[in-house]
Amino acid sequence: MTDYRIGVLGGYGRVGQHAVKYLAHSGHSIIIGGRDLDRAQIAVDKLGECATPHRVDINDTESLQSFCGNCDLVINCAGPFEKIRDKVALAALAKQKHYVDVSGTDSFYANLLPYREEIRKKGLIFIISAGMLPGLSGLLPIYTGQSQFDLVDFIDYFYCGMDEFTYTSAYDYVCSLNDGSGMSMAYCQKGEIVPKGAGLMHDVKIPYYEKPLDAYPYSNGEMQRISEKLGGCKVCFYYAFPGGHTFETLNYIQASRKYSTDDERHQSAELLVKSSQKDLIGNDIKQIYYIIMDGKQKGANRKVLYQTLYSRDGYELTGTIAGITSLLILAHRTTGPGIHYLPHGLNPNVFMDELKAQAVIKHFILNWEDETIMEKGYKRQ
Repeated sequence: MTDYRIGVLGGYGRVGQHAVKYLAHSGHSIIIGGRDLDRAQIAVDKLGECATPHRVDINDTESLQSFCGNCDLVINCAGPFEKIRDKVALAALAKQKHYVDVSGTDSFYANLLPYREEIRKKGLIFIISAGMLPGLSGLLPIYTGQSQFDLVDFIDYFYCGMDEFTYTSAYDYVCSLNDGSGMSMAYCQKGEIVPKGAGLMHDVKIPYYEKPLDAYPYSNGEMQRISEKLGGCKVCFYYAFPGGHTFETLNYIQASRKYSTDDERHQSAELLVKSSQKDLIGNDIKQIYYIIMDGKQKGANRKVLYQTLYSRDGYELTGTIAGITSLLILAHRTTGPGIHYLPHGLNPNVFMDELKAQAVIKHFILNWEDETIMEKGYKRQ
């Protein structure tokens, strides 16, 4: 097997440490990059001979290109994304290296589009949104729909997470509230967002949560792409917030519009971190993707499928996803050169077979027409 060199920027952070842990037994060499060489060395010491440290300043083009030049593939786990944007991607392109990013907003994709033809001609593979959300949140329903149905008509899709915000993830979340990439109280159909088409759902019973939760509809480009990929089906996506402190803080930030200046974004991010820490007191960390999907299977027979993916630490999940994506690129198991969102750059079946085998996935359950999972009286919008 070819010994490739995989560079992980932010390889000692909350996400990056899990990416390098997954890659440690791949047979490839790992280069852990970051501003703090001491922290990079500590991460290397845990991995052994397969890894080396490299000091790199993301804000210095020469330093960044030097790092990328030593790699065959670069994974960006550093952040906040809103302060880095396309710096790492363009450095990887300049050095003609494959690229994986755990972030992946529609604006990021748009920034890279002018380079799409150059990336393709150089035979490079750039996969963005190689994380938990966005990323797996887009791939999972496509995988389920394509593997279980001939035709999908409708998807109700709930994401419910109980985890701690890091400052980086909180800052990026606050920025997303003002980037115009999504819309509340909306759903998708035929690949288009339908404004004001969905409403708040009360007392939704989510697997692995004892108490019913309120669910808030939200639609964005990722939901549009799910609808397009599954033949134009209706997609209603909801955030369900099990933690009251985090939800109240998010409401406050949105209502007061505390995200216009960098100082406001910094203050709001710190509030989110503290709120998520309060919500974790006495609770287990977990991420639940819960999908209710109906459609046709084997001709005209209508089926209803209930699917639950239960993962633990969201940062471990994102790091693992980035690691899997990178190895599939190096193994030439992608849809080909170019810029791709995660669900479009990889075969969903191949990706999910690998992900389901990882310890970070605690449960992956399919139930056909099991009405006991949702409360009686559950109605679609």
